[in-house]
Amino acid sequence: MRKGSAWAGWADPFLLPGNNEGDIAITNHRAGVWEHFTFGDGLPDMKIECLAEDSRGRLWIGTHEQGVVGYEGGELRCYSCLAGLSGEGVFSIVEHGQGNLWFGTNRGLTVYDGRECIHLATGEPCIFQWGSCQDYYGRLWFCMERQPGLPAMVARWDGRHRERLVVGGEMEAQGQSILRLACDGAGIVW
Repeated sequence: MRKGSAWAGWADPFLLPGNNEGDIAITNHRAGVWEHFTFGDGLPDMKIECLAEDSRGRLWIGTHEQGVVGYEGGELRCYSCLAGLSGEGVFSIVEHGQGNLWFGTNRGLTVYDGRECIHLATGEPCIFQWGSCQDYYGRLWFCMERQPGLPAMVARWDGRHRERLVVGGEMEAQGQSILRLACDGAGIVW
């Protein structure tokens, strides 16, 4: 659908050069032309936290406080807590090998199976950050917001359970957030 396109989103649209009104949140560069998306096009929030393309070619847009937006066939479709999303702030999007989308939000994890959003009750509440990935074994990894007095952590979902894993030693990086994750070709999560 978007082969040859480059997409960009802004957490602060006023930082985009020439965007003095702050009215452009998403831009698409294709064949030398920039296409802009705004409130007028159906974006519910001008602060963009993450972008991801799924295996079907749909673009997914995580917003700061208005849920997630799917873009396909020139149409934007919004999903919020009313549709089952865990939280309105969507900071990470990752597609599982089975085709389900996982959203790391400011209030927990949500899985979207193509029909509905399902909030996952994972025990203690978690605030997820801007990074997520799938490892060689199909496990999903998510960056986590800092928790004062606790070491930096990431969350790992094996398909049935979520577990929090300490990054570094117990006393290292206390109160720090983990902001990015990546899985390399050998299956190692960085």
